[in-house]
Amino acid sequence: RSSDLWERVREKRRAELQEMLGLAPWPRRTPLKTVITGKLVKRDYVIEKLAYQSLPGIYVTANLYLPSSGHAPYPAVVYVCGHLYSPYGAKAAYQQYPASLARYGYVVLVIDPIQISETYALHHGPSGYGMFDWYALGYTAGGTEVWNAMRGIDYLETRSEVDVKRIGMTGRSGGGATSWLTAALDPRVKVIVPGASIITYVSHLRDYTILQKCDCMFFGNIYRHDMLDLGGLLAPRPVYMI
Repeated sequence: RSSDLWERVREKRRAELQEMLGLAPWPRRTPLKTVITGKLVKRDYVIEKLAYQSLPGIYVTANLYLPSSGHAPYPAVVYVCGHLYSPYGAKAAYQQYPASLARYGYVVLVIDPIQISETYALHHGPSGYGMFDWYALGYTAGGTEVWNAMRGIDYLETRSEVDVKRIGMTGRSGGGATSWLTAALDPRVKVIVPGASIITYVSHLRDYTILQKCDCMFFGNIYRHDMLDLGGLLAPRPVYMI
């Protein structure tokens, strides 16, 4: 009913979300062991092809876009892809977005989601294979996507080109959901621009739209959260919903 009443429960809600995403306690921040495998030089930006380990043996493939003009340190954006297939990972299918941001002077880390990447792992367990034991065991693909994104922010903090006080996050579809969830747990994200994934869980159930959505958008909702809780956890940071 008021921001004052919300502030009393904010940290409790954040802890509940962390638990429902399977991230409580936080996994250990093990060495990223980042490997840069190549570089593409374009007219307005440079792309570094890389992979890092969000956990030992868990490889996240990504591209880092670096502006060719202006002066470092630059503001940075984590771009989280939806599940759009490409043999080079979803990051290739979404490359027009980080390329545009790089032209405007942003460093952009675009990361592959689980399953639609250069390193295969099962993502659509419940929706594609009826593996509902994932939720019973406290696992959700959304939690892994969030952790991969948070470790991506860890990597950006190691780059001298990045202004670590100006990191934003955006993405579409499953990437939109990951933008909501990551920023709700990680205060390092200062601006959030979720594309799609803007619907209450109540309406998912009422209109039965859940079958059209990615597994990464959901978690074992034992504390009965909804998008209002996520919005409250983002406040007072700016959010622009597309």
